Amino acid sequence: MRSPESPHCCLWWSLRELDAEIERYAKDIQKTDKLVKAGKATLEHAKLLDEFAAGQVPWVEELRDLSEKLPPAESVVIQELKGLALAGGSRMILSGGAATEKEVSLLESSLRDDSHRVAGKGVQKEAKELKYPYLFEETITLAPPSEKSARSKTTNATVASNPASSAQTTEAQP
Repeated sequence: MRSPESPHCCLWWSLRELDAEIERYAKDIQKTDKLVKAGKATLEHAKLLDEFAAGQVPWVEELRDLSEKLPPAESVVIQELKGLALAGGSRMILSGGAATEKEVSLLESSLRDDSHRVAGKGVQKEAKELKYPYLFEETITLAPPSEKSARSKTTNATVASNPASSAQTTEAQP
């Protein structure tokens, strides 16, 4: 028999301790892998929520802008308004009538800007005598909020670099 002090005994004992340590690390890795897998799912959900939040359309602002840009009620009436929140660019669909065909053209041009693309399906004239005989349907595609904020930052930077372009100068009266 070998004595416990022999080099082979200590080597065997060290290997046994190292094997036990390897087994502990393997179990730790398995636990960590499970946590990572669970974390990946949570991270994917968080990314989806971030994308959703980034694509949110400030509908109240859009409706305010729309009401400010529309021709007067004597000229145009909106009979239906649909809002569609889409990932690539949300849309508003307006259906209504106008007193004249020219009012529909004015409506389209007044709603069109850097953040809004306007496309109509054409104008149909109703045979009946109506106050608004020219029927229209306009689709307004809104720029994603990220593009809008980038545009407004550029506009604000331009105004800041040239304050005279946005403010009237007043002279002091003696």
